[in-house]
Formats: sequence, C-alpha cells, structure tokens
Amino acid sequence: MKKTCKKLFSVVCCAAMFFNFGVYSFANELAQIEEYASERVLVSVGNAQGEPGTTVEVPVFITENPGQDTIGFYVEYDNSLSLDENATAKSFTSEIYNTAALDAVTVNTAKNPIMYSAAAVNGATSATGKVFSVFVRIPENAAVGSSYSINAYDANDTIGGCYIGTTRIPIEYENGTVTVIEPQKPVSPDECDVVVSVKEIKARPGSTVKVPVELTKNPGQSTIGFGVLYDEGLELDKNATVASLNEAKDVYNTSIGNVTINAAQNPVIYSSVSSNGDVSAVGTLFYMYLKVPENAADGTTYSVSPVAVEESIGGCFSNTDELSLGFESGCIIVDGNTKNSGDIDGDGIINRKDLMLVTKFFAGMNVQIDMINADVNGDGVVNRLDLLLISKYFAGIIKSF
Repeated sequence: MKKTCKKLFSVVCCAAMFFNFGVYSFANELAQIEEYASERVLVSVGNAQGEPGTTVEVPVFITENPGQDTIGFYVEYDNSLSLDENATAKSFTSEIYNTAALDAVTVNTAKNPIMYSAAAVNGATSATGKVFSVFVRIPENAAVGSSYSINAYDANDTIGGCYIGTTRIPIEYENGTVTVIEPQKPVSPDECDVVVSVKEIKARPGSTVKVPVELTKNPGQSTIGFGVLYDEGLELDKNATVASLNEAKDVYNTSIGNVTINAAQNPVIYSSVSSNGDVSAVGTLFYMYLKVPENAADGTTYSVSPVAVEESIGGCFSNTDELSLGFESGCIIVDGNTKNSGDIDGDGIINRKDLMLVTKFFAGMNVQIDMINADVNGDGVVNRLDLLLISKYFAGIIKSF
C-alpha cells in the first residue's frame, strides 16, 4: 500500500512539474508575443513632384523597425501613372537587407500593386532606410496642381506580413503622392556653364547607329552626371554602349578617373569624377549604339536627348562650385539613301569586321556587302581602289574617307 502511494505521489509530482513548465513556456511565449505586438514596423512612401510627361522617383522607406527578419507588402500606384518596371524592379537597396550577404529581396512589378518582399538569412535586422523606389511617368496632359496617390498596404497572408521567427509584427503605413508642378522655362544651353550635346544623324532602316554624346562647352569641372533618354522605338546595344568608355577618352582618362555608364535603364546614366582636379577638355564622353527598326519609314525621327537626373547622381561641379548644366538634344532621322562609307556590313559600326568582309568580297568569296558604303571614294564604282582606301583607314594612314 505504501509503495503504491509513493508511486502515485511521484506521478502526481511529475505531472505537476510538466504542467508548471508548460504553463511557464506558454506564459513566456505569450509575453513575447505581447512584447512584439506593442511594437510596429512603419512603412513610409515618400512624395515626389514632377512636370507633365516626366518620370519621377518615389522612394519607399522602413522608418520604424523594432527588429524583423521577414517582410512583405504591396505598393499600389494610381492607374493614370505609367510604371517603369525595369527601373523599379532593380531599385532595391542594401540599406536594410544586404543582397550581397545572400538576403533575399524581390520587387515584383508584373502587376499593380507592386509586391515587395525580403528575408534576412543572418538573423533579424532593426535597420531603417530606403528599401526600393517606384519610378512612374506623369501623363503628358496632367493638370498642374493635380496629384496621384502611391499607397502601401498589407499583402495577403501567403506572401505578406512581417515576422521575427514565427511571431508576427504589425505593419503600419504612411502613403505618398506625386504632385504635378508647372513646367519650368527651358534654359538655353548658351546660358549654362557646361553643355552636353547629341547631334542629328541620318541612318538607314535596320542599321545600328553610333551616336556620340559630347561635352561641347566646359570651363573646367571635376564631376558630372546626367542621363540620355532615347526613343522607345530604338533598341540599345547595352554592352557596346558601356564598352564605348574604352574608345572615348577625349575628356576623361578612364584609367585614372572614375567613369561609369548604367545602360540598364532609359535614360542611360553617365557619371564621371576626375582624379586630377578640374578638367576643361571638350569632346566625346561616350557612344550610344542604337538600332533603327527594320520597318522604319523614311523621314521617321527618333529622339536622343541628354537630360538632368536626380540630384544624388546628377549635376556638375568644379572643385569649388556647382556649375549649371545645359543640354542640346539630337535625333536619328531615317533615310534609306544614307551612306556610311566603310560600313561594309551595314550594321552602323565601322570596325575590322568590315575590312575582313570587303577583303573576302574581292577575293571572290560568296559574301554580301553594302555596295553604297563600300564605294568609299564616291566614284560610283566598287573596285580595288576602295579596298586600298579601306586598308589605309584601318592601318591609320588616313583618318576618314
């Protein structure tokens, strides 16, 4: 009987101990949930101003963050605005989530609302800052003073919410607006300290045009940043455009200066910083390689325009002062009879592929050449005199045809 009582007493004690531990764990977990429930993550959408027909950047921030490792939410923009999907999708920053450290960050622009999601792989983060930007274009006919909403809100439970571990933290939101402002009177390039220019160029349908972007007025500056906006009907060769820094060294020596081209978006962004103080040279900064549509009609005009960009990457400065930056726009005009002497394959670029092609032609090989461009001396006949001139050009004996 005594043994039975002792066993029963032991069972009761163990049960009580496990019960107390369970109550303690539950109470502890409940206290943790209550602690995080008293906190919040604040997502704030910034405001932007722009003229009709311009593209503006609307930043999205996390401005309060008690600590979390997973977050997902929607950002919805007014349907009257046009989203630059490419620029928006690539705009996420590492101010909070470090993608270089394998944190997973995505900006899904496939539909409106945009879906932002991020997950830290190295534990919770309590950092604050910009997470990405929404790039939207204001309608051309937008009335001055009108505004468009950019709203953030909770995504559905399967992809949205904010967590630390398995504990959900509430998100609150501050929404933003895009306000239309009065178009500013264009400043004449003649009135500006520094001028970036693109010229008018004629090209045949289907050809790739090498468009120089030039610094035509320069009293002396050490830092410059701007964009070049090209017509959406043109196709940019991004790799050739970026690589053109190696051939355009009239102003900046890329071996000692910091010169970059971001061709991932339209406008293409150019920026340079001199390592040797102010530079007063003029000339070509870089080239844009733009392909004209195969079916482009004669007389069609495609704009190529240098433009100002946001202050963080744009502007022009000497060692001591900010300089005014002016722009002269250019264009590509389609002309089926346009001649580009030396461009034997008709791709808009004169290089050693053209020399090889014309050499094969005169060797009797079965190759197609652009007969108009191959007549480099303009006598109406393509013969070995043209081959001789082309060979001299690539040997550096002559500089042009």
